[in-house]
Amino acid sequence: MGPQSRQLLERVTLAPLDNGQFPFGTSQEIDVGPVAVRAARVTYVGELGWELYCPVECAPLLYETLHAAASGELTTKGPTVEEPTDPEEEPSGNEPLVPIDLRDCGYYAIDSLRCEKGYRAYGHELSSVDTPLEAGLAFQCDWSKDFNGKAALLEQKSNGVKSRVVTLSTQEEALPLWGAEPVYRDGVLVGNVTSANYSHSNGGQIALCTVEHEDVATKGFVAKGTYTIEVGATMVPAKGSLRPAFDPKGRRVAGDYEDQLQK
Repeated sequence: MGPQSRQLLERVTLAPLDNGQFPFGTSQEIDVGPVAVRAARVTYVGELGWELYCPVECAPLLYETLHAAASGELTTKGPTVEEPTDPEEEPSGNEPLVPIDLRDCGYYAIDSLRCEKGYRAYGHELSSVDTPLEAGLAFQCDWSKDFNGKAALLEQKSNGVKSRVVTLSTQEEALPLWGAEPVYRDGVLVGNVTSANYSHSNGGQIALCTVEHEDVATKGFVAKGTYTIEVGATMVPAKGSLRPAFDPKGRRVAGDYEDQLQK
């Protein structure tokens, strides 16, 4: 995942990876070096990238292939690996590969990025009793088709939801948010934090919460409120929004990094 993910993957596969031939939300079977994988053009961190699925016994080789390609030590476009050129041999005329800064990351890093993007997590923002409208995921519903629960959703859409998943941004850094903290809007309790993490892109912390209020579906309601999060005995001010705290237009997912600091 990241701005150079396509460039790295192109070093080890013959499969076309451009937006036209490998658009977001699709998956294909491709070779990554000597490993056959299912590559899914999806993201849980809000960046350009692919999730690569392979048999567990092939995972170490896939890992080593990607890191070797990132360092410029080797390239492979399929099952045959091109070993580094012996310095004593005649030069092939190919320019040396520029190393790509590929790093491993853990789940806390992933969770921080997904909170910045407002991506929901099952068991936190999502459950079996939350509807797509309440979760802010109505865009994932194909209203032109029939599906279980469609009539109930259309009724809820007509009447307006009474709860919404909201992104809260705060510049507080000394008091960590862990989840379940009470959230107030204009001094009235409206919900609890469902997920929270430090925001390395914006500074401060990002929290997701479910705001329950009769007027939560009214346009501008969320943004106009004054929010505070109760952390212990301290009330931490926050800004509420229905949009992600970082890259709300999703340009990075499409590979648009023209402005590295665009929000």
